[in-house]
Amino acid sequence: MKKHRGLLLSILLFVLALGGFGQTEVYSYVDWGTGILHLEITGSTREIETNPASAATTTTRNLANTMATHMLNALLLVRVDSATLIRDLARRNPSLLRSLEAMAQEAQPKASRISRDLSRVTIPYELPLFPGLPSLLVNYTIPSPMTQVFQWQGGGTYSGLVIYAQEPLPVRGETTRGQQEFALLKPSLFLDLFDPNLNSIYESQMGLPEYLKIWGSAAYTDSFDETPFIERIGTKPLRVTASELFGIHPTDLILTEQIRDLLLYNEENRKILREGRILVILTPSALQEELTQISRE
Repeated sequence: MKKHRGLLLSILLFVLALGGFGQTEVYSYVDWGTGILHLEITGSTREIETNPASAATTTTRNLANTMATHMLNALLLVRVDSATLIRDLARRNPSLLRSLEAMAQEAQPKASRISRDLSRVTIPYELPLFPGLPSLLVNYTIPSPMTQVFQWQGGGTYSGLVIYAQEPLPVRGETTRGQQEFALLKPSLFLDLFDPNLNSIYESQMGLPEYLKIWGSAAYTDSFDETPFIERIGTKPLRVTASELFGIHPTDLILTEQIRDLLLYNEENRKILREGRILVILTPSALQEELTQISRE
């Protein structure tokens, strides 16, 4: 019970924040393209007995005082991998929760918005997830071994890996009334790659911690312009198309055996995976993931 005290306190503060003044609305989402967690808190000025301008100022101050609690609750909903949210790890690790509380307080406010009739105030906040969040989660020093392919492959050496996954893809093992289910890839801090037989090509524990702590397993974008990611994937990436999705939540990708062999044949290509030099191209609707939309009258 003692180790959960911090989490229970955060939940209590969250409830109090919602009910402390007027109507409060909280909305948050992750933009996986930029790696930024966005939070908007909107409050009503109607229950503050003063002139509208002063009420807006008071409401702005009250909303700012609840920011860290709302941001923490949004952080707890960020997807780590196919089976895990941040909150799942925080429940088992009180020290992680304390670090998340400190991280939430680092969110920066953007220009607030006040409705024309001065009855509502909205404050947006932004919190970069990288490198802060993965650095709290990667706690090993020696990565797991990676499979090697010894048969000669003619593809050469690459500087990165670009995976196209913009269209809905079959989800391995998921059917409805005998019909194959399709879905869009769900971004996450750490992804895994498999071959068609579900042999592991890459799992996040195989990554070098000094790289995963900086940028996670992969970058995500909805654009075919690779220029912003040259530092990560280089100028000669291997460009492939995912064939299926996998996972409790479909965050992981299945690639062909030919792609597997190209990636695992030599050390330079294996280093692409170990250093997280992966770019996944998604549809725009999959790039921004809503986390919370809570209203209280």
